[in-house]
Amino acid sequence: MPLQYINEMLGLPELHLHKIVSIDAQEVHLEASPVAYKQPCPICDSEQHVKCDGRNQPRQIRHLSILGRKSYQDALPTENERLMEQAWREAKDTAGLVLGIDDFAIKKGHTYNTGIHNLRGETMLDLLAGRKLDELRAYARQHPEFLALNPKAVVMDLAQAYHTWISECFPSAIRIADLFHVHKGGTIALRLTSVGTTLLVIGSVTS
Repeated sequence: MPLQYINEMLGLPELHLHKIVSIDAQEVHLEASPVAYKQPCPICDSEQHVKCDGRNQPRQIRHLSILGRKSYQDALPTENERLMEQAWREAKDTAGLVLGIDDFAIKKGHTYNTGIHNLRGETMLDLLAGRKLDELRAYARQHPEFLALNPKAVVMDLAQAYHTWISECFPSAIRIADLFHVHKGGTIALRLTSVGTTLLVIGSVTS
């Protein structure tokens, strides 16, 4: 049966069917995409939409199912605020606090954010836009609760901006380079050494 007839039979004018993925006795799996550019929320009929195009801007979720129950936007900010306050309070009260600072790509090669973690408590404390030194310093000025922490150590990658920022905010904290980036840097150094040795041998032979 042609796909357009299947679409009419199922009564799904808002979807464009591409192909039949699989068929068995109980189920039919179809590959489809939305016809309209904006997809309204099935609960509140809002036409607000989210574009995951790598732009570093706040985003709103729609009324999605969570643990089998409906969720509503007006309840989420209150719960989020409560959890954030709890995470910061635990970090402040943690003896031997160890922070983790790491970046992640919103759009790889273009836009990055920075995450702040309580590694002992296994919680995320905050997300801040950017990873440049001036952006990090601006965050510290605007968030006195961050400067009020007393970390024993801070784990981060080898980015100079992070090390400068943490040395300014927590001069007594031990700065630790995470294992992944140490291993990566060591591997690159070994490869460069190997290439340099090879070039030296070739140069000696040709001369």
